[in-house]
Amino acid sequence: MAGLPEKARVVVIGAGIVGNSMAWHLARLGWRDIVLLEKGTLPSPGGSTGHASNFIYLTDHSKEMTAFTVESVRQYKELGVIIEPGGIEVARTPERMQELTRRITSSKSWGIDGVELISKERVKELVPFINDDIILGGFYTPGVAVVDSLEAGTLMRRKAQELGALTVAAGVEVTGLDVENGHIKRVRTDQGDIEAETVVIACGVWSPRIARMAGASIPLTPAVHQMIDIGPIPIFEHTTSEVSFPIVRDVDTNMYERQHGTGFEIGSYAHRAILMEADDIPSIEASALSPTMLPFTQEDFDPQLEDALELFPDLVGDEKAGVKLAINGLLSLTPDGNPIIGETPEVKGLWSAAAIWIKEAPGVAKTVAEWMTNGEPEIDPHGSDIARFYDHHKTKQHIDARTSEGFNKTYGIVHPMEQWASIRGVRLSPFYEREKELGA
Repeated sequence: MAGLPEKARVVVIGAGIVGNSMAWHLARLGWRDIVLLEKGTLPSPGGSTGHASNFIYLTDHSKEMTAFTVESVRQYKELGVIIEPGGIEVARTPERMQELTRRITSSKSWGIDGVELISKERVKELVPFINDDIILGGFYTPGVAVVDSLEAGTLMRRKAQELGALTVAAGVEVTGLDVENGHIKRVRTDQGDIEAETVVIACGVWSPRIARMAGASIPLTPAVHQMIDIGPIPIFEHTTSEVSFPIVRDVDTNMYERQHGTGFEIGSYAHRAILMEADDIPSIEASALSPTMLPFTQEDFDPQLEDALELFPDLVGDEKAGVKLAINGLLSLTPDGNPIIGETPEVKGLWSAAAIWIKEAPGVAKTVAEWMTNGEPEIDPHGSDIARFYDHHKTKQHIDARTSEGFNKTYGIVHPMEQWASIRGVRLSPFYEREKELGA
């Protein structure tokens, strides 16, 4: 590497799918002298992008999140890094079947075509190895997709470089951010300093740590999401695609299952919330696999393995299928479950692009780039705006409580007006005790 430039118009910190997408969209909109910093090695630097399951369900009850996802799918298609095996959310209970009708309503409202409620017999036709005796039906989306997020990031990075807009610096660690008169001024690294009046933090689970260097707050926490990959599975050995069957969300058990080549991947949001501090994430040198792929805690996953065995007895119960990979993978959780994007309230010129998953990353990056360039993006990002957080939302107590509650609601049946149960009673009116006595 020829060394870092002394000045840049914008520095993007982090070269996962979000950082790469940011670099490309800024370049596409006319920005030049962009520097992309990454402390790891490319193309897989060690963040959450490297171990993500990479599947995309299109429908969210949030119009904003659905719009980000649909735009991301458009970009993945344009890059040629996507396949669409479809996906089914299966229901084990009547309550879940009712919730799936609401998923149909949201899909039609947000323009997701081809969705349908299907019988358990139809589920069995699409996924012949599922145990349909324990399900009532499912919500089928033919547009559910799997992407190659590492290849997508590489292509976006390359496109920005071809425009002469981007300098990529891997193996460079950010050590500080200088602020002058309330505005970002400089990025300090272990290989030199870069003067820049615009900085984008796209570091995923490390984002709070980087923001604190400038006196700003990005209120998210790294959290564990467990995943195992078993195989080889005989039924998959003669398929021609990485995923030839629809991806299944066993939403009543907070799990998903999908083909992964000759293997079968099982992921869970049902275990206890396992939170970490960004400062406690191991270094690249100290990691057996990567900093965000931590040692597997079997005891947390055992109950979920039983659920997977019940739904897919022929696959999970096959004694010839060994465990190919088992990890406690780190991802970002926020107090309300939405991304954290926008210019930080504390420091002008310092932007957050954090807590963004594979399914919405390119769409969110396009939005942030438009926001930075024009002051107004095409997709309204108000539900993800970093300015939505008040000071008490940024405390460790609040972040840990809300993310712990929200983790097990990832596939939950959540009423649109449902109130959070955690971290209540912090501020009370003078009438609170009397109202409580009266049963209000």
